[in-house]
Order: sequence, then structure tokens, then C-alpha cells
Amino acid sequence: NEELENRFSDIKEGAWYYNAINKVAELGYINGYSDKTFKPNNSITRAEFVKILNNTFGLTKSSGKVFSDTQNHWAKNDIDVAVTNGICKGKSYTEFKPNDPITREEAALMISNYEKIANNNHDKINEFSDTESVSNWAKDGVEGVIEKGYMHGYTDNTFKPKGNITRAEAVSTLSRVNEDEANSDIKLNQEEANKVITRINKLNRSISVNDEIEIKNTRDAYNNLNKEAKTLVTNLNVLENAEASLNKINNAIDLI
Repeated sequence: NEELENRFSDIKEGAWYYNAINKVAELGYINGYSDKTFKPNNSITRAEFVKILNNTFGLTKSSGKVFSDTQNHWAKNDIDVAVTNGICKGKSYTEFKPNDPITREEAALMISNYEKIANNNHDKINEFSDTESVSNWAKDGVEGVIEKGYMHGYTDNTFKPKGNITRAEAVSTLSRVNEDEANSDIKLNQEEANKVITRINKLNRSISVNDEIEIKNTRDAYNNLNKEAKTLVTNLNVLENAEASLNKINNAIDLI
């Protein structure tokens, strides 16, 4: 906590964005200013946003895409990666406008494109008093991020789609997406591990030579789990005992 406050003099514990900024700053995904401030309420450029997004989600695939205004830009490669991965497009076919502040609806659409959560049932955005201000090209994306809880409106019941997203909002929004993905991965790992646990439990009995294929397939199923899922399989000893029993049977047959 003290480390973050020493890093950024204007980020204090208790602020709603404190944990999110702490996380991305530690990972080096975003930097502060030379005067040791973070300026959480400042806007963030389109180039800065795609850089953080790429870093947050580990996007690296590129295709050499260059716009007329990114050829000599510091974020040339990050913009190439974002466009290549279908996260965003240019402001036109020739310009990306990397130094323009990114709006809330632009940020929402980029996140929606990454997560593939566009939703044409606009019941959530229609609850905001400024729903008509959302650009047609952004509506499905804005709906998707609101539906998932990645972005929120303001206390005056507006979404402010054309308002510039602040640095704190951008970091917090991407952190929510990242956390949601992590939780989804944990859930998926548990589901996959449970399938293997169930298969292994069926081997908790007397083993015969007829079980050879099932034992092999169960071992293959376990081996195909990722590292995290394997740690969730708590009855591996049952599979190992079944394999040992089968080996004894096969050895005995060889002696006959």
C-alpha cells in the first residue's frame, strides 16, 4: 500500500480505483507521470488504451498493419496487434488517431470485440437517460459490457458514451474483465477436473484385465488436463492403484 502511494502521490488507499491501479502498475501495464502522479481523472488516449488492453490479455499476434498516423508512433506495434486481433479499427481506412482521447463507447466496443459479448437487445442501455447519445455502431458493444458488469453508468442515470473514459475508469474496467476471465478459468478447470474425478472413482473396485482400456483412457484424460486442473484431482491415488493392480494381472499372465 505504501509502495503505491510512494509511486503515485495522488492515489490514496480507499479510492474506488485503488486496487485496480495498484495491480496494473505493479505489472507495468501503465505508467504515471514524471511528477509522481497518476492523474486518475485524466483522459487516456486510444494508443494508451490498446497498449493496456494488449498487455492485460496477453495479445501479441500482429500482421504489420500500419496507418498513416502510426508509422512513427510509439504505439505502432500495439495498434497493429489490437487491429490484427479484431479489437478495433482505425477512425478511417488511413488514420487511427492514436493521440485522440478514447471515449467510453469506443472503449466499450473494444472490450466487447475482445470478449465477443456484443448484444443487440439494448435493454440495459435503454435504462440510461442518454441512451440516444450512444452511436449506432457502438450500441451492441456498450450493451454487452454493461450486461457483464464491466462498465457502469453514473449517479445521474447517464452513461456518457461520448465522454472521454478516465485513466481510473479504463484501468478498473479492464481489471474487471481480467478478473472475470480468471474466475471463468477457475470454474472451467474445476469442471474438467470433476469429469476426471468421476471417471477415476469408477475404478475404485476390483480390477480385471477387461479394465485395461478404461484405465488407459482415464490416465489420458488426466494427462490432458492443464496444470491447474490437475491439482484439483484429489483421488489420483485410486487411478494409480488401478494401474498397479492391472500391471500385477498382466505380469501374472506373462508368467503363465
